[in-house]
Amino acid sequence: MTSVDRSAVEKNWRERGFSCGLWVDPPGQVWADYVHDVDELVMVIEGDVEFEIDGKAYRPSPLVDVPVDVLSGAPASSGIDCSLFGSTTPLPPARLAARYASFQAYLDAFIASADATIAAGFVLPEDRDALLAAAQPSRVGN
Repeated sequence: MTSVDRSAVEKNWRERGFSCGLWVDPPGQVWADYVHDVDELVMVIEGDVEFEIDGKAYRPSPLVDVPVDVLSGAPASSGIDCSLFGSTTPLPPARLAARYASFQAYLDAFIASADATIAAGFVLPEDRDALLAAAQPSRVGN
């Protein structure tokens, strides 16, 4: 798992006028029609999150900005361990081909997303190789 430099995150957020706190939601939590009084920053440390704003989905994580799978909080099966971790379903080859023009386009997008996350101070630079190792270019065509 990639490390997060929490002190760098806190410093970055303070410099931008935000506070920094840890919030943990249970898997599958949905906040329908929830409106905040102030702007907020969110960073996923573990798991996945998706925000919908004006009908557009946002996934703030380099590992899901450039997806090859559909990640869900829905249980993979009836076992207790599966219900705690949710499920992962591979995107069909046609969806991958529509999303990524080539193997290199996927890889370039993944690297750019990872580097932006590091540049923002949310992942330690020394963890770049581990983060990039999570890319799955072999799942995308030529």
